[in-house]
Amino acid sequence: MSFHTFPRDIPLYVRSLIACFRNERVNTWAHPGAFLNRSNLVLGESELAVILKEMGKQEIALEMNRKYAVPEDMWLELADHYGVPLIRGSDIHAVEDLSAV
Repeated sequence: MSFHTFPRDIPLYVRSLIACFRNERVNTWAHPGAFLNRSNLVLGESELAVILKEMGKQEIALEMNRKYAVPEDMWLELADHYGVPLIRGSDIHAVEDLSAV
C-alpha cells in the first residue's frame, strides 16, 4: 500500500498508516516517504518509531524503492530495530521504465 496524495496532517497520516497496516490484505508499505518528500513533510523519529513498531508487529514489509531513493538510512536503521522485513522495489510500471533503473 502507499498513499499517493494525502492531507498535510502528520498525525492523521500516522493514524491512517497504522489502520492500513492492520488490514489483513496489506503486506508492504510501497515507496515509503516518497509522498512526504514531494509534500515537504517530515516524520519525526518518534512518529516513525510508532509506524515501524506496528509494521514489525503486523509483519509488514518496508520497500526500499530505487526510483524514489526511499527510505532514508535512519528509516532502515529503525526498521531493523523493530524487526521490519525489507523488500527491494523499482516502481516499474512499463517496459520503457527499465532504462531508468
